[in-house]
Amino acid sequence: QGRHPRFGTLKMSSSSPLSEASSAPPPLSPVPASSPAAAWQREWLAASCGCTIADTLFNPLEVLKVRRQVALALGTPPAHPGAPSPIPASSLALARRAIEQHGLLRGLWLPGLEATAYRAFSYTGFRIGLYPTVRDAIVRARVFGDSAESIAARIVAGATTGMVGSAVFNPIDVVRIRMQGPHPYPSTLGAFSAIIKREGVAGLWRGTGVCMARAAALSGSQLATYD
Repeated sequence: QGRHPRFGTLKMSSSSPLSEASSAPPPLSPVPASSPAAAWQREWLAASCGCTIADTLFNPLEVLKVRRQVALALGTPPAHPGAPSPIPASSLALARRAIEQHGLLRGLWLPGLEATAYRAFSYTGFRIGLYPTVRDAIVRARVFGDSAESIAARIVAGATTGMVGSAVFNPIDVVRIRMQGPHPYPSTLGAFSAIIKREGVAGLWRGTGVCMARAAALSGSQLATYD
């Protein structure tokens, strides 16, 4: 409130712009966007955790697959003509035999479970978690044109993360398969050193080329279709 020489006493309205400005709440600070580094790390961690849980639940199916393939590859003949083949006639028969001999946990669930978790957290988490980052980089580089919906960019991104992940983490896959086979090593971590002593470091990368081709086809088709 003040006195003007010509207009008399002046009163400032409580609703004046000045008072509104002084009583208005301060503006909210903008939420900082996630950096690209934080984004791919978060995606990788999320994919690793999800894949580890899923692979742990379905490990018995992996055990049956590996043992069935090994049994058919070895092709043990019958003890004598007319005797039944030692190779189970089906995967169901193989599962029944494993459960009868060792129980459900020791026969189907625990073999190679530790290596399966290592593989899921590393390789599977890598190929799925880094897929969005690689896909976005390919789209920004306009390798396949300006379209952000390019199916080719998705296929190449999936194939790249699958192929690179398979090459880097192949030792874990080698140990996992051998731990799930009929004659596993005493421990998962000990399997790495045992393979190196017997076959050299190259033994841990046995079959890398085939695994990379499989991972490229699997990951490229799977992730591109899902995306």
